[in-house]
Amino acid sequence: MRPRRTLAILLFLFAGISGWPQTTAAVQSGQMMTFRELLTMRNIKLTEPSLVAALQNPDSQVRAWSALVLAEDKDTDAVPAISKALQSENVPEAKAGIALALGQLGDPQGIGTLKGMCSDSAIPPYLRVYATMYLLALNDGGCLNTIFDVLQSNADSGARVLAFSQLSRFHEVSQTDSQRIVTATLKALADDAPAMRIAAARALSGFSPAIALPALQNAITAEQVEAVKIQMQSSLQHLREQEAH
Repeated sequence: MRPRRTLAILLFLFAGISGWPQTTAAVQSGQMMTFRELLTMRNIKLTEPSLVAALQNPDSQVRAWSALVLAEDKDTDAVPAISKALQSENVPEAKAGIALALGQLGDPQGIGTLKGMCSDSAIPPYLRVYATMYLLALNDGGCLNTIFDVLQSNADSGARVLAFSQLSRFHEVSQTDSQRIVTATLKALADDAPAMRIAAARALSGFSPAIALPALQNAITAEQVEAVKIQMQSSLQHLREQEAH
């Protein structure tokens, strides 16, 4: 997984936690800070001994960031310490980050933990989606059913849009799952949440024109929100340009 993508995913995950205001401020200010910069701000030295010690820091953010920096450094000697931190971690967001770090270092416990989180209906839907995203970043597409579960749930629109945005990242799927993806996308064109309808219109660019064009034209005709209709018309124009080429 590329470090910048890891950072972006984790910052937005952590920014959703009201108990972590400093990260939220960093995201809202438009500054994409590195894990190293964030740890330095917390007076954590970036040496291996300091990072390993920080895996037991009282701050759950620091614990996750420290594990991820060790993973970025490809510090396989730290795997036992990271594994111990994972086993004792009780903050789900930090647990996901630490599991990702283990996965990046090639330890199967990381992937196993993330799979357990993505399939756990007892944890918040957005966190199940993030676990799925981390697995996809580790080239594991085993949590497609989680995405469908969240899309069909009563989760807030933010979690469902996030889930929907991951469908295009599943490349090796069965014919049955491919049809499920098509069905979910067409259904989303009529979702109650405007953001879902816009996301569905954009997603149709990856479908064959024979499916996408009539579905999008019908959605535009039925759309009552002008801002959404404009976005759909833009997607329709993009589809027509694709077809022309």
